[in-house]
This record gives sequence, C-alpha cells and structure tokens, in this order.
Amino acid sequence: MPTLSTLAAPSPASPREKRDLLHYKQALAVWRGVRESWPTDTAKAGSNSLFYAVSLAFFYKGQTDYPDLGEAAELLGALRQCLQLDPRDEKQCEEALTRLDALPGIGLARASTLLHCLHPDEFPIVDRNAAETLCKWRDSPYWPEGVLCPTCEFSQMTQDARAYLEYRRVLLALAAKSGLTLREVEFALYNAGRKGETVTGP
Repeated sequence: MPTLSTLAAPSPASPREKRDLLHYKQALAVWRGVRESWPTDTAKAGSNSLFYAVSLAFFYKGQTDYPDLGEAAELLGALRQCLQLDPRDEKQCEEALTRLDALPGIGLARASTLLHCLHPDEFPIVDRNAAETLCKWRDSPYWPEGVLCPTCEFSQMTQDARAYLEYRRVLLALAAKSGLTLREVEFALYNAGRKGETVTGP
C-alpha cells in the first residue's frame, strides 16, 4: 500500500496530473509577482495583477464562480490582511480565513487556496479528497507515531476555519515527519483519495 512519498509525485503518464501541475506552477508564478509588487488600489489590481491571480487560483481549483466586482475593495482588503498576517498567530489566521470565507463566491476551500498562493510553505490547500483521506488514515493502524491525530471530521475541514487550522497543523507535522513539502503532502493525500487508496506511512 502507498506512502505519502510514493503518492506525492504526479504521474508523467497522466495528462490530467501533468495539466494540474502546469496550472499550479502558473498560478504560483503569477502570485509570486503580485507579492513582490502589491497593488495599492482596486484599479491597479486588475488585468495581469492581483485579481487575475485570484482567477488563476480559482481556475486551478476547478471553479468558475468568482467574487462579484462589487466586492473588489473588500476582496483587496481581505487579501492584504492575508498577505500581512503572521502564520504563527492562529488568531490572525482564523480572522483572515473567516473574512475571505464570508465573501460571495469564495468559501473556505478557495480561501485556503488564496492563502497557499500567498504563503506556499505555511498553508495547505484543503480539498475534500485530501481531508477524507487524512481522516481514514487517522482511523487506520498506519498512523505515524509522534504526529498528533486530527480530531475534526473531513467535512468540517473544508467548511470551518478552526477545523481547517487543525488540518493545517497536522499537514505541517506530516511534512516535517516525511521530509516532503507541504504541497507534496497535500497532493499525496488528494491523490490517494482520488484513487481510493489508503496511506500506510510517511
């Protein structure tokens, strides 16, 4: 049965996984540029800038539903809050997630994607497949020693900010245990869920 390490790499024979990786790399490249030149107002957050990066992040998650332009100023403010937060401060993280989640067209899964794009090494993308795999692994005899078990159910992790933050803590611990990046751990869990496989170790 597979480990996180064997599940972490996209299969070169899979056109879907190859396309997924290309979309991910494109989104992160655009966000890297935005972080280095943050727009000061909504007019400067348009084409090929912050709101374009938001569209790419949502496209990566397979979403075609975007925040209404009427919320542009609020979206810019929420993203600025996400950019400036201290990832070690869970209160700040919860506030930023809740603010994004409350905006029409976002929701928690996409909020986690935006946080990941801004802080790739600190926030995992939450996905139902990955969260469900994590909970199945927790309930199996293969859970790795020394890693705190998640207490929330997978459905909460994709809908509740505090449950997502627990998901995040567990994935960061699994990354440290396995030597994989946070993104590789999240992708491995997603991959296992999509394939219906049980993870047996780091």
